[in-house]
This record gives sequence, C-alpha cells and structure tokens, in this order.
Amino acid sequence: MNRWTLSLALGIGLLGASSANAIVVDGNLADWGVTHTGSASDWNGSSFAVKSVEDQTGGGSVYLNPGYGGQAYDAEAMYVTWSASTLYIAFATGQNPNGSNTSYAPGDIAIDIGNNGTWDYGIELQGNGGLTQGRVYASPTWTGFGLWSTNDPTSLASGTGVGSVGQVAYTTTGQTNYGQYTTDQHYFYEVAVPLSAFGSSMNVGAQFKVHWTMGCANDVMVVSTTRNVTSKVPEPGTLALLPLGLIGIAALRRRARS
Repeated sequence: MNRWTLSLALGIGLLGASSANAIVVDGNLADWGVTHTGSASDWNGSSFAVKSVEDQTGGGSVYLNPGYGGQAYDAEAMYVTWSASTLYIAFATGQNPNGSNTSYAPGDIAIDIGNNGTWDYGIELQGNGGLTQGRVYASPTWTGFGLWSTNDPTSLASGTGVGSVGQVAYTTTGQTNYGQYTTDQHYFYEVAVPLSAFGSSMNVGAQFKVHWTMGCANDVMVVSTTRNVTSKVPEPGTLALLPLGLIGIAALRRRARS
C-alpha cells in the first residue's frame, strides 16, 4: 500500500469512527452508546454524555421514587450532552409516548439554570396545547407537579418561545431486551435544541439541571451537570472535512515526488 492509499484509508476510517459519535435525532440511542444486550450495562452510555440511570420494575408494581407503579410508569435512563451550538437530551422510559399504556399524559422537559430549584425553561416534546414541538419556552408554567411532590413539573402549559425550533424524535413501538429486565417494554426520546435559545445563561461554566417525568410523576429523571467545555460531542460537518484534508495533503506529497 503506497502513502496516498494509506492516507485515504486513514481518512475514511477516521470519518467512520468519529461520525459514530455525532448525535442523530431519530429515536435510536445507539449513538449515545446505549446497547441492546439484555444486561444492566446497556444503559451505561458513551463517555461524552452525562447520565442518570434507574432501571427498575421487572413487570410488577414497585417503588419508583417518588411514586409507585409498573413498567409503564418507569423511567430507565437520561443522557445529556452538547456541541458548540446544540444541547442534546435523550431518555428511555416504559411509558409509550402516545399515552396508550397509562392513564397519564407524557410530560415535557424542564431545565433549571443554576441548580437553584427554579425551572427557568421548558422544552415541548409533542406540540400539545398550542405549543410547538421542539421549541424552548422561557418563564414556563406547567399543567401540574404530579402526585408525589411540589416541584416535579410535568407538562408545559404556556411560556415564551425563544430561539429556533429544535428537533424531537421518539419511538411508539416498545422494544425489549434492554437492561436487566429483558421483557420490559422501552420507549426512547431524543431532543436537540439550540443553545442560543438560553442566551448567555448556558455559556461555558453554567450549571444546569435537566428534568423529565410523565403526568403522574411516579418516576422522575434528573441530570445535573456543568457546561465545562464548549463541546462534548463532535460536529458532523467538521468531521466530514477531515478525510478531504488528508487526501489533499497526500496528493501534494505525491506531486512533489513526481
């Protein structure tokens, strides 16, 4: 293999390896490192994501924290990461997003900037109540706070839309063989919203908390983190240029030798 061929192979290999780390909002959490082997390690996720894991139930009604319920009321895991321009959130739950397996509506995402107990923003996941799916809302109001606490916001009722509309994808066909309870049905959400929607409050160094629960708030998922770097996940557009640059360098070297 000559140097030009080696450089081309290296460039293509780097593109394939790095692009796998980019987040595609499609309801498939494989790009978050969530595996599908029927073991507790399935929820570990990739190192670039901050996570919270609570894989419970096994089919019967158990204590989920803060409430009780079976798999339809359970939340298994939540993941948070960001690029230079986008906040990404993903989570797994036993509740079907269409609400068909519980008597409670799916909830929306709440965000607390500064970890001070105030939910400063909400992200609309389904476009209910006249709100826009994928939109970030400032100064949100909520339809309620569940059955078990006074500070677990459930679904967005209103707010001031800010920033460009983000992306939301979720699955409505239950998938099994994830985690330690292999017969449990799981459903997945992925969300990408522009960091610009949060203004300067989400600059590098900002502490924030991401929260999701369904209408009853039987089980609550929370990830607390600090935006300690500009980006934790590579941008696909930048990665796509890498092999082209390597090919160009190899071509110049080949020309110099001829």
